[in-house]
Amino acid sequence: MAKVTLRDVAEAAGVSIATASWAVNDNRDVQITESTRRKVRRAADELGYHHNALARGLARGRSDIIGFISDGVATSPFAGQVIQGAQDEAWR
Repeated sequence: MAKVTLRDVAEAAGVSIATASWAVNDNRDVQITESTRRKVRRAADELGYHHNALARGLARGRSDIIGFISDGVATSPFAGQVIQGAQDEAWR
């Protein structure tokens, strides 16, 4: 099965690709009626559309991905606690 694209969502909703993008990304800086937003989101849900995280990160200039590098977590008896602490801090 081919990956569902934003173009597919736009065609299914009967809107432009730009409008589909603004709707699925909930861009409130552009004027789109709520009914159009709902129509686009419904089409995206029905088609199983998921945004491309790499493309979104490139477009926004940030990825919201945090790297964790350590030289001994895998062999430490406290590995789980170390990872949990890093995760807790990241959420904060």
